[in-house]
Amino acid sequence: MRKNRRVSNNVLAVVVLAMAMASGLGSYLLITSIPQDVAVVFTGYSTATGTASLCVNTMPSINIGACGGNVNVTKQYYCVVTASDDDSGTVFSFHDNTSLFNISLLTGAINFTPNRSYIGNYDILLTANDGSQCATSNATAVLSLLIQDSCSAQSPPSFVNLAASYSIPRRHSFELNLSASESDGDGYNFSVRESNY
Repeated sequence: MRKNRRVSNNVLAVVVLAMAMASGLGSYLLITSIPQDVAVVFTGYSTATGTASLCVNTMPSINIGACGGNVNVTKQYYCVVTASDDDSGTVFSFHDNTSLFNISLLTGAINFTPNRSYIGNYDILLTANDGSQCATSNATAVLSLLIQDSCSAQSPPSFVNLAASYSIPRRHSFELNLSASESDGDGYNFSVRESNY
């Protein structure tokens, strides 16, 4: 007949250590064989607590339908980007990723006048934000804008100090220093065409 064996302190220490290591692993079953053919079985479970937060928000939509796709240099470009949301009381903010203009943060208005250095094609990312901290707070749209040069958009230069007519006495010299202005930034040259009357 088998005699009862005592479990040594060292063996118990090993078992306690093993249980501590398993405590973070959920439910567990620990079976340890110890000397003298004595089997000790431990069962148990671990628990954990935490805080979960939910962000409930309807993603807004953005509308750039009022914004044209092209503009001539020296001509004003104006449009208003709008947004909508199923959540009541939403106040939107608007943003862009271009250096051509700054969209109005509160109204979504775009207002600028390009010069010749802006000529080219641009894909501009426009964003409407509904003010929530959720991942669904932004709606985006891409405005494809062509800025082009056009003869009809050009303004001719004008003389600054040229009178409609001059009266010059006979046998007198006449000197006229001309100056001009040009609003398109294209520059200008002077030329003279002589006529005898």
